[in-house]
Amino acid sequence: MKTKRLEIRIDQETMLALEFQAKRAKKTKSKYIRDLISARAQNHKITTIYKCQQLNFEVIRLIASLTSNVNQIAYHLNSGKIEEVDMNDFFKTAYELKKAAKDVKSVIAENNLILRNVL
Repeated sequence: MKTKRLEIRIDQETMLALEFQAKRAKKTKSKYIRDLISARAQNHKITTIYKCQQLNFEVIRLIASLTSNVNQIAYHLNSGKIEEVDMNDFFKTAYELKKAAKDVKSVIAENNLILRNVL
């Protein structure tokens, strides 16, 4: 594996702090800095995955709401309790459900893209 060198300039106080922390962790200064960077990147991944998971829960809630609405419409149409259906209202509701379903699909696609970039 090829390695790259990085030279940085820090003040004396920061150098003493780095030496102290690295020694306390029983690591070289270079290893200590690499581990800090890796830990930060890992923490970012975990945070992003958690946010995506929360978004997934919201999507599931929206899908459950949509299916409930569709079931109610189907029940009323099939029950015969509705003598006359206002087709304008029906198509308006159907359009809103279709739009909501597209929004859910879009959110899921965005969420998957975020996860692919993180993992």
